[in-house]
Amino acid sequence: MNQYSVKIIRDIDSFCQIEKDWNYLYDRGSYSKFQLFSYNYNCIKSQSLFTLLLIDSHNRILEIWPCVLNKGSLVFIDSIHSDFCDIISEYNGDFMLKFIMNNFEIKNILFQNIKSHSKVYKLLNNFNNSITYSTINYSVLSVSHTNNFPANFTHFVYRQRRRLNRIIKKHEHECSMLIVNDVDTFDTYLEDVKYLVKSMIDRGIRSPDFLPEYSLMRELIKKNNLYMSILKYNEEIANSIKKNICAISFYFKEDNDVSFWIDLYDNLSMINIYHNTLLIKTFTEDNNKRSNEIVKFNFGRGDYQYKIQNFGPDIFPLYNISIYKNKFSFILNKIYIYLYIFVKGLYKILKR
Repeated sequence: MNQYSVKIIRDIDSFCQIEKDWNYLYDRGSYSKFQLFSYNYNCIKSQSLFTLLLIDSHNRILEIWPCVLNKGSLVFIDSIHSDFCDIISEYNGDFMLKFIMNNFEIKNILFQNIKSHSKVYKLLNNFNNSITYSTINYSVLSVSHTNNFPANFTHFVYRQRRRLNRIIKKHEHECSMLIVNDVDTFDTYLEDVKYLVKSMIDRGIRSPDFLPEYSLMRELIKKNNLYMSILKYNEEIANSIKKNICAISFYFKEDNDVSFWIDLYDNLSMINIYHNTLLIKTFTEDNNKRSNEIVKFNFGRGDYQYKIQNFGPDIFPLYNISIYKNKFSFILNKIYIYLYIFVKGLYKILKR
């Protein structure tokens, strides 16, 4: 019978040493790009690293909890910018959870952005003193390849498909799209990225901390994990308004799975919807070999109404899971969370 042990990674050097094992486990499972080693490595430089490893008697790593310790709370690395969080594991058991509950350094577990079919959800949901709740959704659009866009939007009626055509025609003569994933191009357009970020913050569309460090994005592009799509004004418009770029989108792509991550756009009517629509049209163009294949577009965290109305994706809840060792803290936070959910729901009703 295997005997297990747990090791806590607290420093960058030790973290780097598990890259090979991490990649092995990652490749054997079904995870988002936010569980990549490269993503997590480039997010931990300013955080209190507390990554947990489950190791068997043969010294093999079976499970990785990519976490930091924030004032006694165990949280996922950079969950503020990660649309989806999870543990990386090929082990079916609760040895790690028992270790956590007996570890004096960990006061509670506060996990965010959890999918219902993730490994950590199945492990933690309904555990003693746990609270599972949802305050945000994510959405996924599934469409086939086509040579007659938007005929592949079969869940839409004619009027809705015609609207997508109008969106494409609205800006097609004003700008062109460039898709890249090399660091030289990223460096070339970095000032444009910064301009669009500042513009969106100034317009109140995004909070000041909504974008991760540029070094993270650069490293992900360098490792071919992240792509960027750039919408450029045509020369005549660019000269007249003295701007070259109207939108930039960062996304992950692997085969027929596309995950939008960060959308940046100028103050131009429907430019973000146009950019997303153009990307969907481009990635579903039929080359006469893949007409029966389905392409999935994950719009990430947040069920933005304008994306729901224009694309009609399927909507799924994202969960927060909190576990408290202290019974009083559990009761107090459960009351607080339920009140928060009630007030937020009431606000949405009154806002209509």
